[in-house]
Amino acid sequence: MKQDDLYFSRMQRINELIAARCTGTPAELASKLNMGLRNLYNYIDVLKDSIKEFNVNILYNQCMHTYEYDQPGKLEFGFNWKAV
Repeated sequence: MKQDDLYFSRMQRINELIAARCTGTPAELASKLNMGLRNLYNYIDVLKDSIKEFNVNILYNQCMHTYEYDQPGKLEFGFNWKAV
């Protein structure tokens, strides 16, 4: 798989898991995606920057041990926000 394809597929997978509220802890999510923790945080930072224009944030829910969007919906790639 090309590096760009891997990057895009990881972004899509992270988005899907966040939207479904089933990422697990950061360490668990990094393991699911076969990447290091620092690399995962970089991906999440890129997603956070990408959705700012839609007034949406990514939060970590300590009780549920998952990342989540602060509003219902999911990111649609080419980076559009679709409310649900």
